[in-house]
This record gives sequence, C-alpha cells and structure tokens, in this order.
Amino acid sequence: MHPLLIIFLCVLIVSWLLERVLDSLNSSRWGSSPPELVRELYNDADYLKAKSYDQTGKKFSLISDTFSLLVMFILLVTGSFGKLDMLVHSWYPDDLTATLVFFGIIALGADLLQLPFDIYKTFVIEQNFGFNKNTGSVYFRQNKRLHF
Repeated sequence: MHPLLIIFLCVLIVSWLLERVLDSLNSSRWGSSPPELVRELYNDADYLKAKSYDQTGKKFSLISDTFSLLVMFILLVTGSFGKLDMLVHSWYPDDLTATLVFFGIIALGADLLQLPFDIYKTFVIEQNFGFNKNTGSVYFRQNKRLHF
C-alpha cells in the first residue's frame, strides 16, 4: 500500500474518532434541567425533548458516519477512484471535462448512498420529535432542485 494512502486512511479514521469524542463531550454537557441562562426560554419538558433529540441524532450519526467511513475505506483500498478516473478519461480526453464528470459522478454517488439515511432522519427521527411536516413529494422535489 502506498504511504500516502495509509496517511489518508489514518486521517479519515482519526477524523471519525475525533467526531465521536466531540459528540461524547457535547452529550455530557446536557443536564436534567435547563441551564439558568435559558430557563426562561425552555420549560423542563421542552429541554428534555431537545436533549432526547440530540442524543437520538448522535446515535444515528454514528451509524451514518461509520457507513460513510467504511465505503470510503473500501473505495480507497480497492483503487476504485483511480479506475473511475481512467474510465472517465477514456470518455472525455479533455482534462477539465473529465475532472468535472469525475467529481460529478462522485457527488451523485455520495448523495445516493446518503439518501436512505437522510430519508430515515427526516421521516422517522424528526417526525417522532414533531419537527418534520414534509410529505414525501415535497422532500423529493426539494432534493431534485438541489441536484439541478
């Protein structure tokens, strides 16, 4: 394995671990009642709901981020990015066009891989906490606009 690949994989893993540590530190700051500074804004029930939503989001983020890390790890170790680059360059000999198509394919692939996680977060987690009023058609129309 190339030394730069090992360094890049280590950076990905350290980044993932750092995110977990920061999530843990942030979660440890939640108390059983609102802090004095925001007590006028939150009643105890709303504060506990916000705390529960935060904890649920962090648990879900652990699953989603771990999946993304594993996919990235597999793509890097198997040389899939290099193979995609060669394929795109065989279609478009112009470097600028090939580069734009290459990153477009990667962005589209990343969006498609994250779509199930985004749908679950929007229509299950946020709906359970009363934050989501979207319908499926509105959700997909909004996402379609982001891509075009």
